[in-house]
Amino acid sequence: MPKTTNWREQMQSVVGAKGYTSDDDDMAPWLTDWRGRYTGAASAMISPASTQETAEILRIANEHAVAVVPQGGNSGMVGGATPDASGQSVILSLRRMNRIRTIESEDQLVVCEAGVILQNLHEALAAEGLRFPLTLGGKGSATVGGLVSTNAGGTQV
Repeated sequence: MPKTTNWREQMQSVVGAKGYTSDDDDMAPWLTDWRGRYTGAASAMISPASTQETAEILRIANEHAVAVVPQGGNSGMVGGATPDASGQSVILSLRRMNRIRTIESEDQLVVCEAGVILQNLHEALAAEGLRFPLTLGGKGSATVGGLVSTNAGGTQV
């Protein structure tokens, strides 16, 4: 990474053009919670594609005292994934970390990344004759990482 004191440039160099935006229009859908109750502002939205990129983004944020708001599918009900109104924080979107790494049918085990959308997980497991029991209204946008981080229960748990 090139040496620079500009944390935005540092973050962009880690995730590339696909993983960085500071454009207000691009960020707008991610600044309001799913129910429309909470709206905030962010300096940028960072979307790493790996745990290594995520770790580097968090290192840069820590070094420059930049607040980070982690966000999965932005389908939470309590506003925890919505930045405050100051515009000083960055959204850390895990939506690019969306790979299902392994499905072991015999062991009924799946390993996936935090950005996997719940509906996609349901479909992948159904193709293997398996079922993931957690479901909820936002299954088309809710991510596994968001579900785990919020201890989401859904309608069948």
